Amino acid sequence: MRGERGMAVVMALLLVALAASAASLVLWQQNLWWQQVEADRQRAQMHLLLDAQLAWARLRLHPVAPVVAANQPWARPWDGQDGDYRWRATLTDLQSRLNLNALATPQGVINGEAFDSYRRLLAALQLPEALADSLAQWCGLRRADATETAPRPARAVRDWRMLAEVPGYTLAVRRVLAPYVTLLPGELNLVNLNTASPLLLSALVPKAAPGAVSQVVQGRARLPFRDAADFINRLGMAGGEVPKILGVGSSAFWLQGSVRHRAAERRIDAILKVEAGRVRLLSRPDPGALPPLS
Repeated sequence: MRGERGMAVVMALLLVALAASAASLVLWQQNLWWQQVEADRQRAQMHLLLDAQLAWARLRLHPVAPVVAANQPWARPWDGQDGDYRWRATLTDLQSRLNLNALATPQGVINGEAFDSYRRLLAALQLPEALADSLAQWCGLRRADATETAPRPARAVRDWRMLAEVPGYTLAVRRVLAPYVTLLPGELNLVNLNTASPLLLSALVPKAAPGAVSQVVQGRARLPFRDAADFINRLGMAGGEVPKILGVGSSAFWLQGSVRHRAAERRIDAILKVEAGRVRLLSRPDPGALPPLS
């Protein structure tokens, strides 16, 4: 009898231990499930905030003025916070930079004005001017006086990973170039005088007196340039030739946004194009297709 009672006690203890283990397993699984639910909720909230930044950018750019300048609402960043969520979104005028896909016509003939401007920009950045020739060769461009008769379309550089394939365009070179050049469809060939850097503008207008470009650019925040002729006049070159590459409007913008929740972060990068009174998503590149980090 005593043996049977002992076995019963042991069995009871085993059942209690088993029940406790099962209860612990259920609690652990339940806690894991709640953690997963909370993580999913946080991800969904962050994605909603990123979508909100895209909507914010579209509202800022619609309608975009014929004259685009850095003193307009689109140029002001959007910073916000709601509890543990923090976000920031900025818009960059991509036509404040020289479009490397506009160095030639769609038929692959080099645009002399744009190509020479690129060579001068390289020199100003203390980079080899031969990089321009290297890019032209890689894209299959030819000079207007070339003997070829059959037109060949130019090879477009669609993103920064492709630019890395061009001989000489190392990571260090691309880091230096990133603030001054862009990779857009070739028809977006004008550089906006109201948002471009003085260094780039000096490369585009080589006949300007030293320091003149930096001086007139200081006044554009208060009084943006009306057109390219206005810029040339303020340079003291009234009646001079107006480079065809210069303009005061823009239709391509780069949205950079981020959302942080404690240690987690999500980002959005999108290129938006304004056309016919509408703002459409031109592309949403992954990080590898964007300019290299400085």
